Amino acid sequence: MDRLLRFCPRLRQPRRSRRLAGYGAVLVAASFIGACFDFGQGTGTDGGATAETSASLGRYDVTATLVSQSCGTGKLGFPDTLTFAVALDAPEGDALTWGDGADELTGKRTDGGASFTVTAETVVDARAGSTNENAPPCKIERTDVVKGELDDPEAPTSFEADLTVDYAAVEASDCRDLLFGPDRLAQALPCKARYSLAGAKQEAGAEP
Repeated sequence: MDRLLRFCPRLRQPRRSRRLAGYGAVLVAASFIGACFDFGQGTGTDGGATAETSASLGRYDVTATLVSQSCGTGKLGFPDTLTFAVALDAPEGDALTWGDGADELTGKRTDGGASFTVTAETVVDARAGSTNENAPPCKIERTDVVKGELDDPEAPTSFEADLTVDYAAVEASDCRDLLFGPDRLAQALPCKARYSLAGAKQEAGAEP
C-alpha cells in the first residue's frame, strides 16, 4: 500500500461515520493514508476520476516517515514509510486545498502563506458487522492534523509537514475488549501516531 492516505487515518470525509466490514477492517493504518487515509487523487463512485482542483501550488510526491506511535501492536499497524501524491491549491484568501475532487480538504494558510494546517475528523463504528448483539457500543473518533510549511509561499517546490493521527473512543463507548487478544485493534485507547512528511513538486506533465 503505497498511497499514504490510505492510513486508515482517512482524511477524506470529515465528520462522517464510516461502517466497515467488521472491526478488523476498521481504522487499519496500513490503509490510512491509502484506503483509510486518502490524501491522494480522488475517484468517483463509478470508478471514474473526479474533477480535479486547479492545483495552483502544484502536485507533490510525498514520503511519510513514522516518528512515533502509542497504539502498540494490533490491527492499527503503522507502516514505517508510506508514499502518496497530493495536489495543493490556494483558491482564495488564506485558504488551502489539500487533495482533488471528492477527496479535497480545506485548510488554512498562515505566516504570509508559508505555513498551513489541515484537519479532519471521522467517527467509525467498530462494531459494524459484528454478530455479537450483547457487545457494548464502540465508536472511535479519528482526528487527523497536518501542519506544514512551504519552501516558498508564492512558488513552492517542496514542503515539510507533521501528520498526527489521534484515536479515541467517543462518549458512552466501551472498546476494552478490542484491546486484547491476537486480533486486537490496538493495545491502548486513546492513542496517536505521528508521521513526518516531505513533499517534492512534480515536474509539469508528470503522471499524477
